[in-house]
Amino acid sequence: MKKIFTIILIFIAINSFGQSASEYLKIGIDKHTKGEYKGALKHTLKP
Repeated sequence: MKKIFTIILIFIAINSFGQSASEYLKIGIDKHTKGEYKGALKHTLKP
């Protein structure tokens, strides 16, 4: 029971705090629109 609870907790934490590729792309596009080109590249090219 303790193992299952730990696995579920880890799964929730990973999904809650991680950013998806589409979120990084959106941030990159927003920065590009504002003229922040280095920041745009940093967020657009994140793995």
